[in-house]
Amino acid sequence: MSKKTFYELVNDLHPPKYKVWITAKTKQEAARALGFSKNPEAAEPLALALADKDVADAAVTALVHIPIPEAVKKNALKALLAYTRQREQDFITAFFDNDKNPEVMALSPEQKGHPILKEPESYLAGAVAMVRNLDQEKAAGVDAATGEGLDIYSRQKFRRNVRLLNKHGVFLTWPQIEQIDKFIQAAQSVMDRIMGKESQSEKTGVSAAAARSQTDAPAPDDAAVEQFAQKGLERRADISVIIADVPRLVFAAASALHARYPHVPSPDASRMAADAISLECPHCGPIEKALQKKFLYAVAGQFAQGAPLAKIALDRSNAGVLATGRCPGCDDKTVKAVLDRNWIAIPDKPDAAAPPAQKQEEAAQEKGEGLFNVVLSGSLMPGFDREIVQSNLAALFKMDANKAAALLDNKPRIIKKNADRQTAAKFEQAIKKAGAEAKIEPV
Repeated sequence: MSKKTFYELVNDLHPPKYKVWITAKTKQEAARALGFSKNPEAAEPLALALADKDVADAAVTALVHIPIPEAVKKNALKALLAYTRQREQDFITAFFDNDKNPEVMALSPEQKGHPILKEPESYLAGAVAMVRNLDQEKAAGVDAATGEGLDIYSRQKFRRNVRLLNKHGVFLTWPQIEQIDKFIQAAQSVMDRIMGKESQSEKTGVSAAAARSQTDAPAPDDAAVEQFAQKGLERRADISVIIADVPRLVFAAASALHARYPHVPSPDASRMAADAISLECPHCGPIEKALQKKFLYAVAGQFAQGAPLAKIALDRSNAGVLATGRCPGCDDKTVKAVLDRNWIAIPDKPDAAAPPAQKQEEAAQEKGEGLFNVVLSGSLMPGFDREIVQSNLAALFKMDANKAAALLDNKPRIIKKNADRQTAAKFEQAIKKAGAEAKIEPV
């Protein structure tokens, strides 16, 4: 299918009445495509789409990437306020769902004449008071949340209170609630941009301490950073931090790599750490690869030179917008960093003489033996979204989106035939890095 024009996408988002076959999924895809276009003309149709419940979430996510023209700001702000109010109500309704969150409802059942949805903060406070008396471990979690700013009787901070209680294991939330919260935060970031709100940390070279506010991810302690590096080198690890804290993660991963594999030079270890870490904005999703790699490589380069963390200069020439400690899409400061062992190719330790098995393999390759096929299973790597993987595979193999989608239909297929082990391993790692399952099989 050929790529749709801007106006075709707008017609998909707001189809004429006779186009009854336009589905909600088509509208959502159109909204996402308009967001990727970053065309200011898309701001008005996306703002109008906020009134359509089938496409509102996709529209608000797209608006994060769109410059808002002056003539559209007033109407966009009204639409965003209405959307935010509705989604905040949805958040409260989902949290006090008896089927999904029975513990809260059991601790603070609804009383006649005092409906939960009108006084959610009172019911949450009642549930917290009850759990403090019933469970010593959760009482400690409440105290920890209080130390981080829990304001239990505040309606304005209701969502933040729920996040803090979830973080400390008091009341665990389920994915739908977290997703609603992300959409609300995305809408809030667009409204802040429309109203001209700017952070004090827009200057380059900002320190992590100076960049942090009360609503950001807390600074990870040394133990958490070390655990992130060690767990990620075993298999996979993730942690939420502000962007200004990312250098600590790169440093820790590079140090752990060099400690595990002393034969890997420090510059190579730092580069591998940068390759193995990916950054994801809670509102915009994965940050553009080229931009985050430029940022991570700048950090890795400083590590390789032995520069202390405080001396690292992350200016615009090195790392673009990320150097300011901001997401280029929504201007937020918090990201989820993922360290994945599958994205690291550790070179073999050089030996004075190749072992007999290696010599036999080399001899077999010279004779045309010892060849391998790289097989794509059609499944996704844990933690990856299908659309992102589809896009990554299309870029990796230089094919259109439809062909890339066909690779993810759970049918194994050979991607590379008759390759030597080293080439096959490179293909396998590239595919896994893109988010798809792959394996090497002998011919």
